[in-house]
Amino acid sequence: MKLLLSIIFMFLSAQSFADLKGKGLICEVPTALHSFMKWTAYVFDKNKVERFMIAKKEDKFKLHSSGITDYNTDNEFIYMNTFTSKVNRKNLGYFTYHPKTPKYDTNVGECIVYKSKKKLIKQMKVYIKEEQRIYNKSLEGNKI
Repeated sequence: MKLLLSIIFMFLSAQSFADLKGKGLICEVPTALHSFMKWTAYVFDKNKVERFMIAKKEDKFKLHSSGITDYNTDNEFIYMNTFTSKVNRKNLGYFTYHPKTPKYDTNVGECIVYKSKKKLIKQMKVYIKEEQRIYNKSLEGNKI
């Protein structure tokens, strides 16, 4: 009986690691061209992933959904297909890649896992607030 319960528990535990639905990632790229482009967030649904980025419009920063695409996984990576991004499932390394030429894979940063979209959006809003503060400070003293 214990053996049967152990097998069932192991199966259910493995399923929870494989299921990305409802989970999210915030990936940081320290070398981004602009500081507000440093963070990209992904929220997973069944077979789809939505990407969020920080956008600046008329001196205001906001969270912007930049699209939904399919994703797929293997034992090593989560591939966000249209976005040419992938995340190492073990060390959360964030890569850009070209599907036809994998030798050009580039590790550009690292990701943090969020258990819900709500927590992920809350953290992205923290980043937006900080970027807005830095930007506003940079405008101080401008005469035109």
